[in-house]
Parts: sequence; structure tokens; C-alpha cells
Amino acid sequence: MLASNHKTPAGAASPATAHPGYRPDIDGLRAIAVLSVVVFHAFPEWLPGGFVGVDIFFVISGFLISGILFDALQRDRFSIVDFYIRRIRRIFPALLLVMLACLLAGWFILLPEEYRQLGKHLLGGAGFVSNIVLWNEAGYFDTSAETKPLLHLWSLGVEEQFYLFWPLMLWAAWRRRTGMLAVLLGVMALSFGWNIVWLHRDAVAAFYLPMSRFWELGAGALLAWRHRQGAVPTSVQAHRLSVAGLLLIVVAIATITKDDAFPGWWALLPVTGAVLLLAAGPQARINRSLLSHRTMVWVGLISYPLYLWHWPLLAFARLVVGATPSVQLRLAAVALALLLAWLTYRLVELPVRLRSAGHRSAVTLALLMALMAALGGYVVKRNGMDFRQLGAVAMLFNDQVKETAVLNHFELPHPSCAALMGQEHSRDWCAAPVSAEPPQVLLIGDSYSGAYAPMLARLYQASPQPQLVFQQFARGGCASLLDGGGGYCGEISERVAAYARQTPSIKTVVLAANWPGHIAANPKGVLKALEHTILYYRQLGKRVVVLLSPPNGANPKSCVLRGIRLSDADFCNLPRAKAEQMDDHYRDLMLPLLQRLDVPVFDPYPTLCDEHGCKVIDGPRILYFDPGHLSAYGAQYLADHAGDALRRLLLGTPAH
Repeated sequence: MLASNHKTPAGAASPATAHPGYRPDIDGLRAIAVLSVVVFHAFPEWLPGGFVGVDIFFVISGFLISGILFDALQRDRFSIVDFYIRRIRRIFPALLLVMLACLLAGWFILLPEEYRQLGKHLLGGAGFVSNIVLWNEAGYFDTSAETKPLLHLWSLGVEEQFYLFWPLMLWAAWRRRTGMLAVLLGVMALSFGWNIVWLHRDAVAAFYLPMSRFWELGAGALLAWRHRQGAVPTSVQAHRLSVAGLLLIVVAIATITKDDAFPGWWALLPVTGAVLLLAAGPQARINRSLLSHRTMVWVGLISYPLYLWHWPLLAFARLVVGATPSVQLRLAAVALALLLAWLTYRLVELPVRLRSAGHRSAVTLALLMALMAALGGYVVKRNGMDFRQLGAVAMLFNDQVKETAVLNHFELPHPSCAALMGQEHSRDWCAAPVSAEPPQVLLIGDSYSGAYAPMLARLYQASPQPQLVFQQFARGGCASLLDGGGGYCGEISERVAAYARQTPSIKTVVLAANWPGHIAANPKGVLKALEHTILYYRQLGKRVVVLLSPPNGANPKSCVLRGIRLSDADFCNLPRAKAEQMDDHYRDLMLPLLQRLDVPVFDPYPTLCDEHGCKVIDGPRILYFDPGHLSAYGAQYLADHAGDALRRLLLGTPAH
């Protein structure tokens, strides 16, 4: 993606005349890679495997950069300083421009927490560690990938981390006369093995971290080494290689989907395809007629700035609209990306590569990148510049949920999750009122349970005697159900059950979870586990109460920013039909079971919804954190408006 296909910079109109070693077919392969990625991001249903274009870029980069390094080593002209100067002059100009554009656009469009995240991504992008930043962010409550304008910089991080050690490794192998082929194959084998192993241990790590991708760059390097040894195919072989390579890439793009375990073994398809097309050489029929076509070459020449521009435009479009943009808007974003890419190539990239002095321009660019990193860090430190007008609007949420990335910012931390569960976990929420009385109620479940905790806290604070003293434990994505076989976060469920068994003051166990999501994923299994859990706690002498999920489908950010963003006003008046559709009719499966077992149920629908729709906003206060989780204010709203019914359910006594 980032390597130049010219031993000297190409001219503007006819790059093929710039150097006899120039291969227009490589720019054509770049075009296939970047167009695959762009179409996948804009219209994923059109090209489900288009994301493999990034893997094709890695092969191209490994082939070209390693070829340059081998040439420098053979001519005894290797210089690590010159290598990085070339990298800076190639990568930094367009990247700085796109980063600055995102920073300026975000000032006017993003909420404080969104802008704070953008600042963090600017800092990560400037340090070429975006992939590591994104890996650390990944989790249950991570914001949608489609709303991160600099998400795509993860691939630049992988490349630059590879090139931190690769030139020195090749230089050391060359100086010591170590078998270069053994070095190349060794790096590839270690990386590919790491990729396979970690894909099953931590799929997010396998996707973002560099070790699982180094073999792809190494495949290009291996081909470059073979070319240095004079391995040139015959015309018949070249034709077969090009046909096979193109077929593998087409199969990869058409059949691999984002739901497949990737990279893993699947990545062999695009990587092998790219290697075969590069190995075929510029005279192979497909390379000569298709990849070297002037349109393909033109797209290939602007592929780097096109890659940089297309994703921020699509991400900001989604943020502004508050949903998936229309086809027309996405087409406009792609067209604008092409225009900006061409302008960036002609007015920024070429002038830097053709006219500027090497060391001086590289130092200037490095200082500008350091300044960009500092700006990103400052945005993070200033909490997303929440003094902006958008920052003031965001305060409409409420005092306890001031940042959209905070789910339950309530001060009820006693006892800690470690005291309850024996360990801390990043997705655990624990709460209990500060009380000398032992807990009577245990609230358990996933993050939806965590979102209900302020409701119980409000009941404790406002209710007459007997006070409702509760203990709450929640883990994101874990419904805390017992099924007798270790499923449904079995170890966590067993620990919670042990706590309930060892705490005789607990008379009521309250189950709350994302029931629509869990039941949709495994209807029979979840219902069986739910029944088993209810019967188990009853055997302990506990009452069991189930809290149903709140209406789903709200868009609180778009609601709060209506008039500023181009959102539909209906986001602040969630139609009941849409809410019921989002629930996927889980009540039809769950309620008969609960009625048969005679389980008390609290349903937030009567409080939040009428025949016309469901509340998303209460005056200036937002009832939701995201489309499904209540905000702290939303949970307290339920306590204020359904307090008597809740007390009857939770304490099993008449309301006072």
C-alpha cells in the first residue's frame, strides 16, 4: 500500500516512462486492492470479502520495499537513515493532510467523547500504533467501528512495525552471510503459526496485532528474493500464474465474509493470489492487458491517498446521519474520496517526492507529525474539548452520564467485584448501597443488569422502611444463567450462585439481561438455562424476579443532536412498532415459561411506552446510553414512575 513502484519518482502523466524498472501492472494490482476495500466499506453487501484488499497491499509492500533493500545491500548502499527518510517522504504528506481534515471536521461534528476518541486515534496514528490502540479498545462497549474516522490507520501501523526491524534483519543476515531464504521462511512460518494459534485464542488480537500479518509482507519479500536469484517464468508459466492469481483474488473477494475467522487460513487466498500475479511479471497477458490499463494504473497511482480519504468520509457521513447513510450519500462520499485522492496525489505527494530536499523535508514532516500527535494528546487531555457548543449540548444527558462512553457512572462501589467474585474484570460492574444492613436483593446478569442498578439505588435512597438493600453484580455479555454444563459464562454463574447460597440475608434474586439478544442467539438453550437457574435459586429458598429488557432501537446521540446533525426527529419518539420489531418477539418465547413457573416479572414497557411510542428523552434528560442500555437517569426514571410495583416485586411485600 505504501511502497513506491518507482525507483525514481514517477512523472505526472506517464509513470511508465519514469524508469525502465517501473511495472504498471503493480499499480493495476493496487487498484484492485484499494477498490475492493473502498467498495466493501461503502457497500459491504456488494463485495463481502473486499476487506482482503489490505492483505494484497501487504504483499505488494513487502515485494517492493524488500526488493529495494536487496538492491541496496547488493550494491553496498544500505542506509537505515535513508530508508526511513524515504518512508517519511512517501507516507507523511497525505497522512498529515487527512489527519488535519479529520481534526477540523470533528470539531464541528463530534460529541466530546467522540472527539476525545478521535484525539486518541490521532495520537496512535501519528505514532503508527493505531492497530494496538484499536486492539486495546475492542470490547463489549467499544463504539461502532463505522464511527471511528481513523480506524483504517491500523494497517499503516502493521506495516511500519514490520519495517522497524525488517531492514536491520535483512542487513544482519546479509552481513553474516546467513541463508537469506532460511530467514525469510523462518519469519513467515513464525508469523503464520502465530496467526493460526491466536485466531482461536483472541480473534481481535489476531486481526490487529502485527505478528499475525508479518507473513503477508514476508510473502512479498520472498518473491522479491526469488526475483533477485533470476527466477523468471516463461511466457506460458507467466500466463498460468496470472490466471491462477486473479482467480484466487476473485474467489477471496466473493466468498470470504467478515464473519469468517480471518486472517487465519482464509488469508492464504488473497496473499497467494497477489504473489502469483506479481510473479507472473508485466508481460503476462492479464498483467499486460488488464492490470496495465491506463484506468487501472491511474487508480493505482492514487491508491494511497484514496485509502486514506475514503474511510473518514464514510465514517463522518454515518455520524452526521446517525445511521447507515443512503446509497446516494455513500456514492457521493466515494466520488469525493476519488477527487480528494487525485488532488492529494498531484498537489501534495508529487511535489514532495519530486522537488523537496530529502533530509530537510523529512525533518519538517517528522516535526509536523509530532505536532499532530501533540494535538491529539491535547484533545484527549481536554476531554474532547467539551467547552465547544457540541460539548454543551452533550451535557443534556445528565450529571451522572456526561460522556457517551460511560455506561453507569454511579458511585456505589462497595463491595468491589474482587470481593464478590475473587477477581476484577474490565467488563464487571458491582454496586451496593452503603448500609449496615446485609443485602436482601441480589441483582445479577449482563450489562443490561448493570444499567438497571441505578434504579435499585434510587429505591434504596427514597423508599420508606424496610429499606431495599441490594447487591449487584454484572458482567458484559454474560447473562449469569446456570445450565448445569458450564455454559452461559459458567464459572461466573457458579461464583454468583455460591455468593447467594452463602448469604442468607438475600431473599430475592433478580435476573436482568439483554434477553432479545441472548434468546435470538440460542432460543432453546437460553430458555432451558433460564428455567434451570430459576429452579436452582428457588431450591435455596430465594424468590426469583425477572426484569425484562427496555425498549430497544433508540438513538440517543442523534436525538440529542437533532438540528445539529441531520437526524430523523423520530429518534426522540421511538415508534412502538420499531421497538417491538427490535425485540425480535422474545416475549413470545420467554413469558410463557415465566408464567408457567409463576415468576414475578417487571416490564418497563408500560412505564416507557404508550400506544404511540416509547420515550427516549424526558425534557432535557436522555433515558438511554445507547440503543439498548438505559442511562443512569433512565433507570432512575423507572424507579420514580414505577416505584410501588418495583418494591412489591423486589421485597415481596405490599407498597407503603
